[in-house]
Amino acid sequence: MLIFVFSSLSSTTVDVYFSPNDHVRSHILRLLDNTKKSVDVAMFSFTDMKLAKKIAELSKRFKVRVLLDPRNANDNGFSKAYFLSDNNVNVRYAKVLDRRGIPGIMHDKFAVIDDKTVITGSYNWTVSANLRNNENLVVIRNKPIEKLYENEFLMLWRNGTLNVKHKSIETISTKNEIMNNIGKVVIINGKIRGIRKGRSVVFVYFKGIKRFKMVVFNNSVIWKKGDNVKLKALIENSERYGLEGIYRGQIK
Repeated sequence: MLIFVFSSLSSTTVDVYFSPNDHVRSHILRLLDNTKKSVDVAMFSFTDMKLAKKIAELSKRFKVRVLLDPRNANDNGFSKAYFLSDNNVNVRYAKVLDRRGIPGIMHDKFAVIDDKTVITGSYNWTVSANLRNNENLVVIRNKPIEKLYENEFLMLWRNGTLNVKHKSIETISTKNEIMNNIGKVVIINGKIRGIRKGRSVVFVYFKGIKRFKMVVFNNSVIWKKGDNVKLKALIENSERYGLEGIYRGQIK
């Protein structure tokens, strides 16, 4: 960690952290814990549940707004867009167009706390950024600089979509329906025709759906052959593993 203090008409403090060695997430949580009135977040990728829970907690007491890039905020089982929205956090998708009207991406990674502290850098709010990636996080306490970031956030916020609402999840039961929903989270409604257990995963096969399996990453499966179930899954299709559903939960 590096800390710089500049003497000027407006006192400035800059803290610099690098992941994975500086435990960057803990510093973000510490800053959020000291919130007194507001948090604005503009984040390209937001998948870290610990940070999402903290934001949801703060939204019950303070003004909190979260702006996300729509391409990284779909319901793929990792983005926390819907978790935040379901917990009454004010969330929008950024709408970015160039001068010709061609869509771009909202690649910002910054937050403004209490109109005085800016968190910025290469660090997305993801587990990978905290534990695996080489990233940087810069914390700036300077009113003129904070104003620049806040103005940018407000511009993006005003141009963003309406608040994110949880999309309805389609219920499917055939191979064709599965093929039409690759990359999406769906509910598979069917009868189990077989279960195969590995060391750390369980494969579930459905009657009438050939060359497809549900992958469950634990051994606590309570179903058995012949059970009729409704299971939420992210549908994927790869050369290595073929067509499969990554288990996301059971619908009662």
